[in-house]
Amino acid sequence: MNKPLDPARRTSRGLPFFLSLLLFVSLSALALYLLLGSHAEGLSERSEQQARNSGHLLLFAALAISACNTAVLGFGPIKFFRLLAGTALLATAAGLLTEFLQGFVGRQPSVLDCLLDLIGALLGCTLYAAFAKRIRPGNILFVSNRQIHFIFIALVLASLVTLLPLWKALLDEHRTMQQFPILADYESKIEMGRHSGNSKTAWEPGSLLVYFSAGQLANIDWLYLARDWSAYRELAIELDNRASTALALACRIHDRAHENNYEHHDRYTRGFTLKPGRQTLLINLEAVRNAPQGRQMDMRKIASLVCFTRGLPQTRLLAFEQLRLQGMR
Repeated sequence: MNKPLDPARRTSRGLPFFLSLLLFVSLSALALYLLLGSHAEGLSERSEQQARNSGHLLLFAALAISACNTAVLGFGPIKFFRLLAGTALLATAAGLLTEFLQGFVGRQPSVLDCLLDLIGALLGCTLYAAFAKRIRPGNILFVSNRQIHFIFIALVLASLVTLLPLWKALLDEHRTMQQFPILADYESKIEMGRHSGNSKTAWEPGSLLVYFSAGQLANIDWLYLARDWSAYRELAIELDNRASTALALACRIHDRAHENNYEHHDRYTRGFTLKPGRQTLLINLEAVRNAPQGRQMDMRKIASLVCFTRGLPQTRLLAFEQLRLQGMR
């Protein structure tokens, strides 16, 4: 009487070709769309930039599915945890190499991208194992369906945590729409994601604290405010100079078109002398519209509001309490 073959000695056939190809092509197409697509210019721009990070996760998931199927076809039945460990090593090496090469094309390497690469590859490996256990049970050894499901759920939760910046951006963009024509009032800490710059910042309820450092140039740059200012006459900036002496502060505004040249004459710049205490700076938006030489600023596509100082002898603190548009045209 013939004995049944041990699963480890069965001829491995991998997943059906159509299924493995469908998984690979679908995930790869979605990943490339997220990584290479850049469509948003309005309020959703920040969340779309964050969403593109998920392309790393999906692309490496697709690559892992293909690699795992190739490994099973080439080496026969394989232990699941050996397959998982090999996937992790290859994904880490590929992710680090990718981030290193990005430095040569002007992009900043990202630890988060490497982490998404790793989690995506492990998700792909686990997803492959789940399919293989159902279709070709002899290919994946020494692991139960329950263990695979547990690992998959843990990896999904980890991916949701790594995409936390996306969830925060979506929440703040919703808040921005509700606030308008207030551009920022810092009643919520989530608004801290709207700016960048080289100045240290901190949050207190109702205020953005900006520490303008001593030296040649210190700035705060609001990049993620509502873009369309065309229906209003004034920009009001409520702030508090918490020192006992006056401070020279400059404000700069530019639109999308300015980002093609960055010439001084192609943007709006105005200086203010801030007295101690609370005050409101008023900027006439008609003056902003007509500031560029040879054209009008596109008030529907405001790209940035910057406040900056130059040559301070010591660090100075300003508390920005509210930025708002006022006076309908």
